[in-house]
Amino acid sequence: MDKKYRISGQLVFRLVFLACFVAVGARGLINTLHAPVIEGTGPYCSSDALLREFVGFHDGSKKILETCKSIPIAQPSVVFWPAKSNNSSLCYSMISYLSWPRRVEGIAMSQEQLEQAVDQLRSKLIGAIWLYGLAPSPNLKTRVIVDRGLLFVPVEPSR
Repeated sequence: MDKKYRISGQLVFRLVFLACFVAVGARGLINTLHAPVIEGTGPYCSSDALLREFVGFHDGSKKILETCKSIPIAQPSVVFWPAKSNNSSLCYSMISYLSWPRRVEGIAMSQEQLEQAVDQLRSKLIGAIWLYGLAPSPNLKTRVIVDRGLLFVPVEPSR
């Protein structure tokens, strides 16, 4: 009788262990299946995959790199994004990465604070402003639409 309970206990233990093993393995497999797909083998294929998956940009690296060519290397740029947005800081990170060696600062803020922040930046020597998910203030005349939701504004310092 005692031997019967011992065999049943071992069988239950092994079945529970196997069930836990399958559950943990399936969780890892599900996360892998939903990862961004990297297409191509170019130098920026991984950043393109992240921009496409989380922000919705197609050929985002190429567009950002082309836009960055107009910014002098010595002048920093600033990226503004909405404070409550989930993937907006990823857009800032990608712009910062692709803009190297230019310095890029990122600021999360509300739409109401944007005009005041832009006016403060005009007094500094700044090369450009990037707006992601925010409408441009009326005093920013020159705008380049990089992709949906991302605007590039070259800044002329106020005199």
